[in-house]
Amino acid sequence: MITVTYAANEKIKEIMKEQGEENTALRVIVTGQGCSGPQYMMTLDNEAQTDDQTFESMGLKIVVDPDTASVLEGSQIDYLVGIEKSGFVISNPTFKMQGGGGGCGSCGCGK
Repeated sequence: MITVTYAANEKIKEIMKEQGEENTALRVIVTGQGCSGPQYMMTLDNEAQTDDQTFESMGLKIVVDPDTASVLEGSQIDYLVGIEKSGFVISNPTFKMQGGGGGCGSCGCGK
């Protein structure tokens, strides 16, 4: 379903350790969708819901709700470090632009 790169795995585990949450899971949530694709949120969670899908990547437990699971199929979570900014990036190869891929000028969503 979702793959996690080594860099992202190490950064997530570092954050868990800093927050004293080593035994929790990473929850990934789709919070909406704009012109550039789904909007994501990641949080630490130690309470999986009954309908959650749970899986493991390099020792990292990941949980997603059914709606998020359908959007994230085949996605990859990475952590990039750059001069101007660093952060998590979710690459989702299954996302297709709405309305034929016209870009932000065509949907008027403001995102």
